[in-house]
Amino acid sequence: MVLFSRVGCVWCAALRRDQLSHLAREAPARGVRVVEFDVGDTRQFSPGPSKDGGTGAAASGADLADRLGVRVTPTVVFLGPRGELADRLIGYSSRDFYGAYLDERIERARAALRAGGPASQ
Repeated sequence: MVLFSRVGCVWCAALRRDQLSHLAREAPARGVRVVEFDVGDTRQFSPGPSKDGGTGAAASGADLADRLGVRVTPTVVFLGPRGELADRLIGYSSRDFYGAYLDERIERARAALRAGGPASQ
């Protein structure tokens, strides 16, 4: 699960505080990995080894957001080895219902991983 955020984004901070901080603490027990990238961060990182033994192409938070077409922050994307596993959550307008939407997308992503590919949209 990837949160795309931006420095100074009050909605990103609210999402992090209200929904993702407890999820990050529970991540190992729930089998969820939570990662955050700033859409304006151009510092390079290496995504790690590829299946063919290479190190993978260098990228940045900004580059990854651009590749995935992320234009609004906050956006939560559910990624697996073959692409997106569930519909994205874009924005953060309802604290009351967001947790249910998040849990539902996590379950869809898990089902897609078990099935071996992206969820049908």
